[in-house]
Amino acid sequence: MSTPNGTGSSRRTRTAGLALLGLAVIAILIGIVVATIGGEQNSATKPPPVTSPPAPGSASASPSVIPYPPPVPSIPAKAPEIPVPSPPEPVAEAPASDQGLSDNSHSRGEVRVYNNSTIRGLAARAARDLTAAGWTVVEVGNYAQGTIPTTTAYYQEGTGQRLDAEALGAEFKMRVEPRFAGIAHSSPGLIVIVTNDYVSPYRN
Repeated sequence: MSTPNGTGSSRRTRTAGLALLGLAVIAILIGIVVATIGGEQNSATKPPPVTSPPAPGSASASPSVIPYPPPVPSIPAKAPEIPVPSPPEPVAEAPASDQGLSDNSHSRGEVRVYNNSTIRGLAARAARDLTAAGWTVVEVGNYAQGTIPTTTAYYQEGTGQRLDAEALGAEFKMRVEPRFAGIAHSSPGLIVIVTNDYVSPYRN
């Protein structure tokens, strides 16, 4: 009578063990499926790896990439315009005197004027004419040591006065000669001795 009871108990135990084993297998299969599905979802939602941009000048840098916004080229500042002064207007030359005399503002040398005529004040009048023509009259007087035949401009030889004497003689129509013995040692400069034939260039 005890044997049948023992056999039934063994069967129940074996059946329970098989059920537990089946449950364990099912649990393992479910775990494998869940792990597979979770891995696929993680790989699908995982963001792409962040890589640093290539350094300028490296082999992988792309020369065609233009940064945005594009750089604005610098415009050089315009140099301020400097006004150019206009050239001065030409100055018209002053017309010559009606009598054809030289510019009175320019001193043309020292002259001493002596009267050897019968006309009183002739040396002073000649001195005014020479001064008006630009000559520097430093002395006016009389010459009474002889008779001079015509109005003459005298110069000292070896002093370079001859050119001045010739210019004065041409301007006032005077004879030009080197100093003679009577005035050889007089003060330096040109000596003009006027006689009765002296004519003022300022007379009409």
